[in-house]
Amino acid sequence: MSRNELELLIQKFRSKGVVVDANLLLVYFVGLCDPNLIEKFKRTQQFTKDDFLLIVAFLAKFDKIMTTPGILTEVNSLANQLQDRNKPFFFEIFCRRVKDLDEEFMPSSGICQESHFKKLGLTDTAVLLVGLQGSLVFTDDFKLSNYLEHLGIACLNFNHIRAL
Repeated sequence: MSRNELELLIQKFRSKGVVVDANLLLVYFVGLCDPNLIEKFKRTQQFTKDDFLLIVAFLAKFDKIMTTPGILTEVNSLANQLQDRNKPFFFEIFCRRVKDLDEEFMPSSGICQESHFKKLGLTDTAVLLVGLQGSLVFTDDFKLSNYLEHLGIACLNFNHIRAL
């Protein structure tokens, strides 16, 4: 992906919004707590402080940052693996900033009826559905991004912009 392609994608989805997958949202929240914690926490250690800054700069370009209850639940569960001394501040930041996200509610019973559910599971099927509603999907999951791209759903894999 070129810078021009990225800029066109951002322009196209600026007002429609971007749905952020759990891993990237976790990096975002951990980085808001302490960017130095990103490389130390086992659930985010494959990312760097520069990755966090890239995520922040990318998300700032959108009018809406979308999420689902499933994504937030995954972020919460993964954050529960932080050391006890880091949890209170993380959850304080999480609580304060989660209200800035546009949360799309979808009944799990409905998500389970989707044809994609058996391949993707609950959270990723909900991500797919938000993408079908017109939001850009932002993930680091190659399996998910390839699946969505095959379906013609706008998706950006974080690893493709990392190199830019």
